[in-house]
Amino acid sequence: MTTEKGERPSKILCVGLICVDVVSITKHYPDEGSDYRLLGTHWQKGGNAANSSAVLSILGNKVDFFGAIPIPKYIKDRMDYYNVGMDNVVERPGEALPFSTVLINNETGSRTILHYRKGLQELLYEDFKKVDISEYSWIHFEGRNIEEVVKMIDRVVKYNDDNCHSKITISVELEKPRRANSCLLLPHADLAVISQDYAEFNGQSSAIDAVDYYRAKCKKGASVVCAWGSAGAASGVAGLPKSSEMTDAFPPERVVDTLGAGDTFLAGLVHSVSRGHPLLSSVKFACRLAGCKVGFYGYEALREFNYTNGK
Repeated sequence: MTTEKGERPSKILCVGLICVDVVSITKHYPDEGSDYRLLGTHWQKGGNAANSSAVLSILGNKVDFFGAIPIPKYIKDRMDYYNVGMDNVVERPGEALPFSTVLINNETGSRTILHYRKGLQELLYEDFKKVDISEYSWIHFEGRNIEEVVKMIDRVVKYNDDNCHSKITISVELEKPRRANSCLLLPHADLAVISQDYAEFNGQSSAIDAVDYYRAKCKKGASVVCAWGSAGAASGVAGLPKSSEMTDAFPPERVVDTLGAGDTFLAGLVHSVSRGHPLLSSVKFACRLAGCKVGFYGYEALREFNYTNGK
């Protein structure tokens, strides 16, 4: 699909997990064996790629989600609410619905996630082959089911080789420490986002250390970003002698809900970079957006965010 000028439409595809988050708000983190009332509880859609899709849509992007779901109605209804396209999802009827039990500490805004996933088959390359990737200018891959995602990325790389005037930008997220082979996703990425948990597990003690380490594993010109909670985020470009740089965090007056802060950061980063903004200003925009999100429950407050930079 192309525009009248022959340019690819600006449309983003997010590949990864969607699940249900069962969120319980506690006065403080419970002691083992304790028994007391919750301040509140609710269900919401969850999953890194699903959350980032929703935030990208809130920011005004055309975005589709690609993932596997066993029970389509509730999930699709929630994604429809955020105007995220779900035509590409792979329905696996009869398999277990992934869900997370989330405890949010009302005193600090911290979240504790207990994830349950039994039996739902991850996305396969054969599923991805059915997606018309020519519809997209940017495809983001969450780092899971690594061997299959490597094949998906290879397909995009081959497409780019055959369509040098309308290339698809590739971004990847390395988040879960236990996925030791996630580095296999880096060689063809245009943007790599590394989580603090992943970096610390692999021996890096700061965001700068992480960016410097993973820049060496990326192709020349690729952007590498690592968010480090309240310390802010580091960024740098592979193959350049210039040092990595830190960007300060933008904490709210009170931290209320950190669930999905990383997904919001990633969405803000992709949103800004995809519009041609420099990496450093895009990281600043992502930090501002994530700072806004953690000051409120959920994502609705982002609709009122001041998008002066990054749009």
